[in-house]
Amino acid sequence: MAWRSPFILWFGIGELAKVNLIAFAVGFVTLVTSASGASSIDIDKLNGARSLGANRIDLFFKIIFPATLPSIFVGMRLALANAFLVIVAAEALAAQEGIGFLIWNARTFFRTDFIFVGIMCFGGLGFICDRLWKLFGRTIISKYLTKLGNY
Repeated sequence: MAWRSPFILWFGIGELAKVNLIAFAVGFVTLVTSASGASSIDIDKLNGARSLGANRIDLFFKIIFPATLPSIFVGMRLALANAFLVIVAAEALAAQEGIGFLIWNARTFFRTDFIFVGIMCFGGLGFICDRLWKLFGRTIISKYLTKLGNY
Protein backbone atom coordinates (compact mmCIF):
# COMPACT_ATOMS: atom_id res chain seq x y z
CA MET A 1 0.00 0.00 0.00
CA ALA A 2 3.02 2.25 0.39
CA TRP A 3 3.28 2.34 -3.41
CA ARG A 4 -0.07 4.14 -3.79
CA SER A 5 1.41 7.62 -3.56
CA PRO A 6 4.27 7.12 -6.04
CA PHE A 7 1.89 5.50 -8.51
CA ILE A 8 -0.48 8.46 -8.24
CA LEU A 9 2.43 10.84 -8.79
CA TRP A 10 3.81 8.86 -11.73
CA PHE A 11 0.57 7.94 -13.48
CA GLY A 12 -1.92 10.53 -12.23
CA ILE A 13 -5.35 10.07 -10.77
CA GLY A 14 -7.15 7.70 -13.05
CA GLU A 15 -7.40 4.22 -14.40
CA LEU A 16 -3.75 3.96 -15.50
CA ALA A 17 -2.48 4.37 -11.95
CA LYS A 18 -4.95 1.79 -10.63
CA VAL A 19 -4.17 -0.76 -13.33
CA ASN A 20 -0.41 -0.37 -12.85
CA LEU A 21 -0.72 -0.59 -9.07
CA ILE A 22 -2.77 -3.78 -9.33
CA ALA A 23 -0.35 -5.29 -11.85
CA PHE A 24 2.56 -4.45 -9.55
CA ALA A 25 0.82 -5.96 -6.52
CA VAL A 26 -0.30 -9.18 -8.17
CA GLY A 27 2.83 -9.71 -10.22
CA PHE A 28 4.99 -10.59 -7.23
CA VAL A 29 2.47 -13.04 -5.76
CA THR A 30 2.20 -14.88 -9.06
CA LEU A 31 5.94 -14.80 -9.63
CA VAL A 32 6.79 -16.20 -6.21
CA THR A 33 4.27 -19.05 -6.36
CA SER A 34 5.31 -19.90 -9.92
CA ALA A 35 8.98 -19.96 -8.95
CA SER A 36 8.12 -22.13 -5.96
CA GLY A 37 6.28 -24.58 -8.20
CA ALA A 38 9.13 -24.70 -10.70
CA SER A 39 11.74 -25.26 -8.01
CA SER A 40 9.77 -28.14 -6.52
CA ILE A 41 10.06 -30.26 -9.67
CA ASP A 42 11.94 -33.45 -8.92
CA ILE A 43 15.36 -33.35 -10.56
CA ASP A 44 15.06 -37.05 -11.36
CA LYS A 45 12.13 -36.27 -13.64
CA LEU A 46 14.22 -33.78 -15.59
CA ASN A 47 17.24 -36.07 -15.74
CA GLY A 48 15.07 -38.97 -16.85
CA ALA A 49 13.58 -36.91 -19.67
CA ARG A 50 17.04 -35.74 -20.73
CA SER A 51 18.33 -39.31 -20.79
CA LEU A 52 15.44 -40.23 -23.08
CA GLY A 53 16.46 -37.48 -25.51
CA ALA A 54 14.29 -34.53 -24.51
CA ASN A 55 15.61 -31.13 -25.56
CA ARG A 56 15.01 -27.86 -23.67
CA ILE A 57 11.71 -27.15 -25.43
CA ASP A 58 10.42 -30.65 -24.66
CA LEU A 59 11.50 -30.28 -21.05
CA PHE A 60 9.61 -27.02 -20.73
CA PHE A 61 6.36 -28.01 -22.43
CA LYS A 62 6.16 -31.62 -21.28
CA ILE A 63 7.63 -31.49 -17.76
CA ILE A 64 8.26 -28.02 -16.32
CA PHE A 65 5.14 -26.18 -17.45
CA PRO A 66 2.65 -28.96 -16.58
CA ALA A 67 4.29 -29.48 -13.18
CA THR A 68 4.28 -25.75 -12.49
CA LEU A 69 0.75 -25.09 -13.76
CA PRO A 70 -1.01 -25.86 -10.44
CA SER A 71 1.32 -23.44 -8.62
CA ILE A 72 0.73 -20.78 -11.25
CA PHE A 73 -3.01 -21.29 -10.87
CA VAL A 74 -2.85 -21.00 -7.07
CA GLY A 75 -0.66 -17.90 -7.37
CA MET A 76 -3.13 -16.29 -9.72
CA ARG A 77 -5.99 -17.14 -7.37
CA LEU A 78 -4.14 -15.53 -4.47
CA ALA A 79 -3.28 -12.58 -6.70
CA LEU A 80 -6.97 -12.15 -7.52
CA ALA A 81 -7.75 -11.69 -3.82
CA ASN A 82 -4.80 -9.31 -3.53
CA ALA A 83 -6.09 -7.33 -6.52
CA PHE A 84 -9.40 -6.69 -4.77
CA LEU A 85 -7.60 -5.39 -1.69
CA VAL A 86 -5.42 -3.09 -3.76
CA ILE A 87 -8.27 -1.73 -5.87
CA VAL A 88 -10.22 -0.75 -2.76
CA ALA A 89 -7.25 1.22 -1.45
CA ALA A 90 -6.44 2.71 -4.86
CA GLU A 91 -9.99 3.83 -5.53
CA ALA A 92 -10.33 5.26 -2.05
CA LEU A 93 -7.62 7.83 -2.67
CA ALA A 94 -7.21 8.20 -6.40
CA ALA A 95 -10.52 7.88 -8.18
CA GLN A 96 -13.49 9.90 -9.24
CA GLU A 97 -15.72 6.85 -9.71
CA GLY A 98 -15.98 3.22 -8.68
CA ILE A 99 -17.00 1.23 -5.64
CA GLY A 100 -13.94 2.27 -3.61
CA PHE A 101 -14.72 5.90 -4.36
CA LEU A 102 -18.32 5.30 -3.25
CA ILE A 103 -17.12 3.86 0.07
CA TRP A 104 -14.59 6.65 0.63
CA ASN A 105 -17.04 9.39 -0.31
CA ALA A 106 -19.79 7.87 1.88
CA ARG A 107 -17.37 7.90 4.81
CA THR A 108 -17.05 11.65 4.47
CA PHE A 109 -20.82 12.14 4.72
CA PHE A 110 -21.44 9.43 7.36
CA ARG A 111 -23.52 7.35 4.93
CA THR A 112 -22.99 3.95 6.48
CA ASP A 113 -25.67 2.46 4.24
CA PHE A 114 -23.58 3.33 1.15
CA ILE A 115 -20.46 2.02 2.88
CA PHE A 116 -22.08 -1.36 3.53
CA VAL A 117 -23.47 -1.52 -0.01
CA GLY A 118 -19.95 -0.93 -1.35
CA ILE A 119 -18.48 -3.54 0.98
CA MET A 120 -21.14 -6.06 -0.06
CA CYS A 121 -20.49 -5.29 -3.73
CA PHE A 122 -16.76 -5.89 -3.33
CA GLY A 123 -17.43 -9.06 -1.34
CA GLY A 124 -19.87 -10.35 -3.92
CA LEU A 125 -17.59 -9.52 -6.83
CA GLY A 126 -14.64 -11.14 -5.08
CA PHE A 127 -16.63 -14.28 -4.31
CA ILE A 128 -17.95 -14.56 -7.88
CA CYS A 129 -14.51 -14.00 -9.41
CA ASP A 130 -12.95 -16.56 -7.07
CA ARG A 131 -15.57 -19.19 -7.89
CA LEU A 132 -15.26 -18.55 -11.64
CA TRP A 133 -11.47 -18.86 -11.43
CA LYS A 134 -11.81 -22.07 -9.40
CA LEU A 135 -14.25 -23.46 -12.00
CA PHE A 136 -11.84 -22.49 -14.76
CA GLY A 137 -9.03 -24.30 -12.99
CA ARG A 138 -11.11 -27.37 -12.34
CA THR A 139 -12.23 -27.72 -15.96
CA ILE A 140 -9.68 -26.27 -18.34
CA ILE A 141 -6.44 -26.81 -16.44
CA SER A 142 -7.30 -30.31 -15.24
CA LYS A 143 -8.27 -31.30 -18.80
CA TYR A 144 -4.95 -29.96 -20.05
CA LEU A 145 -2.98 -31.89 -17.42
CA THR A 146 -5.03 -35.05 -18.01
CA LYS A 147 -4.33 -34.79 -21.73
CA LEU A 148 -0.61 -34.67 -20.99
CA GLY A 149 -0.88 -37.61 -18.61
CA ASN A 150 0.56 -35.76 -15.61
CA TYR A 151 -2.61 -35.41 -13.53
